[in-house]
Amino acid sequence: MAVSSTSQYLLSVITTSASIADVSMAIPMMRELVQLMSKPVHILIDKSYDASAVYEEAHRLGFEPFIDLKKLSANDGETDKYVTPTCLIEESYR
Repeated sequence: MAVSSTSQYLLSVITTSASIADVSMAIPMMRELVQLMSKPVHILIDKSYDASAVYEEAHRLGFEPFIDLKKLSANDGETDKYVTPTCLIEESYR
């Protein structure tokens, strides 16, 4: 589900069975949002969407993604040279 932060209107809803992972629907939803919006700006999603493909597609579509840091042993505690936490693609959170 995608909701406008200004109007609180639903922008897009994709319904799937319980066996489908949420992250697998992130890219189709972002592509749908691009068609609805004149200029995509930000996308704020929870840590279950912290995947390289989601970051890459968000940037390709013109979004600035804000995704909570997933606590995995692969990136747990990793920081950049400014001691800022990094995401799965080693980009610093701003």
